[in-house]
Parts: sequence; C-alpha cells; structure tokens
Amino acid sequence: MKNKEFTATLLRASASGIAGMTASELADPDGSATLEGGFDAWKAHVEGIVLELAAAVEDGGPASFGERIGWTRDAFVARRLDGEAFRAAFTRLSGVLETSLPDEAFGGLRDFLQRGRDVLAGESTETRGSDPVDGAVREAVDAYVARIRAGDMRAALEDVVSRLDRNELTVADVLNDVVPSALRRVGQLWHSDEISVAEEHFATHTTGRLLDRVALTAPRADDNGRTVVLAMAEGDAHDLGLRLVALVFELDGWRTICFGANTPATDLARAVETFAPDLIVLGATPNTQRESVAATVEILRQPGATAPILIGGPAFAQLPGRAREIGADGWAVSPADALRVGTELVAS
Repeated sequence: MKNKEFTATLLRASASGIAGMTASELADPDGSATLEGGFDAWKAHVEGIVLELAAAVEDGGPASFGERIGWTRDAFVARRLDGEAFRAAFTRLSGVLETSLPDEAFGGLRDFLQRGRDVLAGESTETRGSDPVDGAVREAVDAYVARIRAGDMRAALEDVVSRLDRNELTVADVLNDVVPSALRRVGQLWHSDEISVAEEHFATHTTGRLLDRVALTAPRADDNGRTVVLAMAEGDAHDLGLRLVALVFELDGWRTICFGANTPATDLARAVETFAPDLIVLGATPNTQRESVAATVEILRQPGATAPILIGGPAFAQLPGRAREIGADGWAVSPADALRVGTELVAS
C-alpha cells in the first residue's frame, strides 16, 4: 500500500515534467505523432494521462486505467485525429516513465502500462450502452436533447414543464431519471464529437435553468429541521449534479446549503463549523479528484466533528468501497439514493 501511495504521489508531483519531456518528442516536426497545437497540445494530453495513471495506481487498478485509455483514444479518433499518433504518444510516455522514475516506482506501473498497450492494440471500445429509461421518461429525454441540439432553450424547458403539468411525468421522474439520462446522452454526444464543448455548455446551462424552474413550482415537504451542506471537491469545476442532489434534499424538507464547484477544503471546514449541518455531501467527477476528496474528508474529520459524510459522483462510481476507505460514511449512486442514504446516516 505504501509503495502505491509513493508511486501515485510521485506521478502527480512530476506529471507536468513528464508530460513536457514526452511532448518535446511528440512535437518534433520529424516525429511520427505530430498534433495540431504542437508542444502545448501534447503536453496537456499527456499530463492528463499521467494523472489518470496516478489515480488508477492508488485505487483503480490496471483495468480501470485501460478503460480510461480506451475512452481517451476513442474521443481522440472521433475528432478525426490519428489513432496511431495517440498510440505512439502512449509508447513514448511509457519510455519517459521508465527512464525518469526510480525502479521501485516504475516496477509498479508495468501492469498498468501493458493494459494500456493492450487496449490501444484493439478496436474502439466506445459503446453507447443501453439507456436505463423507457416509456414516458425516454420520450421526454429524446425531446429534451433534441431541443437542446436545436439551440432552443425555451422549447426544451417548456416541453418538460408541460409534461409535468399533464401528469405524464412526476417531479421525481424529472430529477431522478430525465435529467441524469439527458446529461449522460449529452456526454456521449460530446465524446463521439457529435457536439462541441460549447454545445455541451449550452446543455449544462439549460439544465440548470430547468432545475430552477422545478425548484420554484415543485411541491415541498414540511421543514424537517435537518441541514445538509453540499460541495464539489477542490479542483472539480462540475456542479450540476450537485445542484440536482441539493434540490432533491430541499424538496424533502431539508435546509440545503450548496457551495457548488471547486470548494477549498479549509473553507468548507470553516463553513461546516458555522452552519453545523446534520450531513455533508461531497461530489467528485473525474477519477483524478479522488485524492482531493480524500484530503477534504481528512480535514473535515477535525476534533469534535460529528456530521456524517456522504460521497457521490462518477469518480467513485466503480469504486464505492473507496468512499469508506478514505473515511466517509457512505456513497450514493443517484440523487434519490443520496437522499435515502443521507437520511439513514443522520438517523443512525
């Protein structure tokens, strides 16, 4: 365990330097893996891979790293970039790691790097997967995403609201099924380069407006006297999922204090002292944020702290047990699950 921690820490500390050494070769005009943007573009790509490797070494395993490499390669190819160039970049990164890291660190990376090479030697791993929703919810998701892609925010919002008014959907349907499924769909569209980052941001903004509409009109339970504080881990710029979870708690009668994205751990700890919540909810989106969550949990576990800590988000989706390993009290897979688990933690 200590060797894993040492290797992961070393990778994070040297990620920029390792990426720079790799990019300096890849940006060579005579190299086999040139990329528009040259050195800076390759450095950003490679640094992301190194940080993903650190996260996998710490608690994900070779299979987790291989999955992420496949996902990155597929996004690379979807943008009409050279898949062979990406494979060459991974090979050069492996060489830089071997020559720049001490043997005790590099030895622990062999299985991870071999898994990455195996994945890159195969075909595309991209799959759309089965949509877990059907019926009226599926129809609502299809319509919502279509209107977003057409750039019609008003129509997207009014369609969902009208379905609520006609009792075709419940508020629970919208918060627990329609919104999460639509966001997954948008993410898949970006991954396959069917929409741009700008369009993805438009979808995020539109969905934020939808949550505001629901918050104004949805029925609320009576105040239950409980307070929940919610925040994304420091360094995580995503907060739409957190806002969704906050709204679910709010409609259940909780006082919700949502700090949103990229919340510094020390400031969060001070806020917890000020508001004395019954429950703390921490979110993390990319795998590389698991370390930040662990550090935040450690800070929140200050002497006298009693509020249970609940963790959620894609970063822990494949590793729910990791939440307890870093000192949290529970993990949730969905907004409804967050409310259920959080309520149980407070009650116990």
